[in-house]
Amino acid sequence: MDNSSIRTQLLLIGIFVLIVGILGFLFITAPEPVNIAPDGSVVNFDEIRNEQQEVTTIIGVLSKTGTQVKVRDFYGDEGVVLFDEKEKTYLIGEEKGANGPIYQIFYFAGGGVTVSLQNEKLNFARSRAEEDLQKKLGLSLLDMCSLSVRVTVPGFVSDDFSGRDLGLSFCPGSEVLP
Repeated sequence: MDNSSIRTQLLLIGIFVLIVGILGFLFITAPEPVNIAPDGSVVNFDEIRNEQQEVTTIIGVLSKTGTQVKVRDFYGDEGVVLFDEKEKTYLIGEEKGANGPIYQIFYFAGGGVTVSLQNEKLNFARSRAEEDLQKKLGLSLLDMCSLSVRVTVPGFVSDDFSGRDLGLSFCPGSEVLP
């Protein structure tokens, strides 16, 4: 090897080391991203979180395809109670009539939702439960049809309809009730 090729190799290695050094310096000293509000002021989300002492919960309900659909956070709604602590099941909706519950709506930790119609006037009970469920989830009727919501009837209410998933009345494939 002649001196000129050795110099060229040393020069290339030097340039490479210099570039790596500069990039490393820039990467290490790069400023953290800044959040800018519409009025141009800098927003510190950590301070906002600390002031509010609240973290927004993202709730997902299973779709018919098995994916999670984000819905409104209903945990803080009046009447929402932890029904089964072990299974993380919540009673998120219920309406009571003169003779007992008309319906109950349950939310399960994995994203499942079951509506239990508990009044012999099944069409009325399902209609009331659907209105409540739509308010709780904050979805349109069309979006609700994409969800995997089970609508059931206990045997003590109706032997004819117990053990079946009746579906939401406004969705294709739901059972017509008397």
